[in-house]
Amino acid sequence: MSPLPRATFDELGQKNWNYAIRQFETPSRSTVFFCDFLEERQLMKPGDHLVDFGAGAGAVIHYMARRYPEIRFTGLELNREMVDYGNKRFRDDHLDDRCRLIQGDCYYPDKGLLGDLDGIISIHTIMFLNDIEAFINAVASLQPKWFATNSLFYDGMVDAFVEIHDYMDALKSGGHTIRPYNFFSIPRIRESFERRGYPVFQSMPFEIDIDLPKRNDGGMGTYTEKLENGKRLQISGPLIVSWYFLYASK
Repeated sequence: MSPLPRATFDELGQKNWNYAIRQFETPSRSTVFFCDFLEERQLMKPGDHLVDFGAGAGAVIHYMARRYPEIRFTGLELNREMVDYGNKRFRDDHLDDRCRLIQGDCYYPDKGLLGDLDGIISIHTIMFLNDIEAFINAVASLQPKWFATNSLFYDGMVDAFVEIHDYMDALKSGGHTIRPYNFFSIPRIRESFERRGYPVFQSMPFEIDIDLPKRNDGGMGTYTEKLENGKRLQISGPLIVSWYFLYASK
């Protein structure tokens, strides 16, 4: 399958504007747990430079920069409006000496713009891709020491390409939103990284620790249902969403 077109990425950015900026005020539980996941693997080292592929408005690296004051962050984002918003926020919050957003395509990252880097992260971006191999190629082309992500995955040999048609917009404007919600096979991703020189690989399901209410309008948006064993299913619209943290290193 071919990569998602640039225009579609840009439209997704516009559609998810509120989602992209709300973590500036309150980071999601998955972001907090993802940082814990990185810490447990001793990846957050003072003096390092980390790059976020598909950084949106930079809310995640804004949180990480405050949590890790001795690490530099660069976010790669296609949507110009989000890049401008995030960089202004970094300046306003006096983080622009360690945080920046640059406009660019995750499939074709510019090494000259990014400079030397130690690790690459990607938060809730892989689920929007149609070509995971092209994405892994792009990551490996920059030769990071490690890569880590939080997205939708399955622990068997199955990929699922899901296309969401969200008709909530139709109630307001007569149109509707179409966007992917893709799940990728963890064993296949592991093999892809191994072929590119990243033999160390770990995965861990994200188990949320709070209850999230269901929307009362019938639209997409994650909510939880508690099982008898105390664990919580995460559900968005018609989908049970299986969030995982993945890590690959040389």
